Amino acid sequence: MSASHLETGLRAVDLFAPIPLGCDILVSGEPKSGGRILGTELALRLSRLPKKPPKVIAFLDATVPDADDYEAEFKETVPGVELLRVPSVSAETLKPHLAHRPFSLGNAVFAFGQEPWFIEGFLRAVKAGRESALFTKLTSFVVTETSVADSFDARLHTLRALAAEAIYPALDASVSASKAIGLDRHAPGHTSVAQAARKAVAQVAADLAPGAIKDEHWPWRTDPAKRPALQALLFLSQPYFCAEIYTGMTAAAMPLADTVKQFQAILEGRYRDTDPALFRFRNTPPE
Repeated sequence: MSASHLETGLRAVDLFAPIPLGCDILVSGEPKSGGRILGTELALRLSRLPKKPPKVIAFLDATVPDADDYEAEFKETVPGVELLRVPSVSAETLKPHLAHRPFSLGNAVFAFGQEPWFIEGFLRAVKAGRESALFTKLTSFVVTETSVADSFDARLHTLRALAAEAIYPALDASVSASKAIGLDRHAPGHTSVAQAARKAVAQVAADLAPGAIKDEHWPWRTDPAKRPALQALLFLSQPYFCAEIYTGMTAAAMPLADTVKQFQAILEGRYRDTDPALFRFRNTPPE
């Protein structure tokens, strides 16, 4: 765990848009692209970080149409993380739920909502909390499908086209990014491997059509020179802890250093002769 970022164990996030500690994170996406479930998974993973994880609290906009269903689902799949259903969030709303100690990684607060006023109120409350000096290392997450001002320190954006092909998290590598720095100290080669992987998977995603991944004649499957890019895209998919009870797939937190080495090996063509389909929803590359 770096002192500058929160390592989630989700390859796509840690590789393309690592979470800077004490900053504002936007988790956005097209409808039906899995953006909200990604936010849910991040809340669960952060609450399980080793060595005094951040205290995690989530706020749900009480006005969203499916608030009842989502609240029930969250409480079932994210044990240990409190979800508060509120009409708005203010500094006074935050204070009773945040802690200064013994959480060495501070506090992580999530806002799930669509209304701009709900999001803006949440961000104002977070800013006030930081300025009060009562709560250090306050990392905030806005999870929404609404278009908001891009003034965040990291952005995770999901695509419906990837979700339709069962690639979760369906992270758009061409848009998702972070201001986190110094990751090469903790995972040598991170910057160069992330750049190469971003370019490779963005090319495949741009050429993606419904059913293309299963098409045995698709050039990204048949051309040995192109195949590593498709392998990299599918290897970004990863089982979720919050979905284990539904999928039966075992999730894991993958160290960033391992992720960098694995993607480097894929892009160098070490698995060139391996069926790309075997890279989907795996915790490690197929051997």
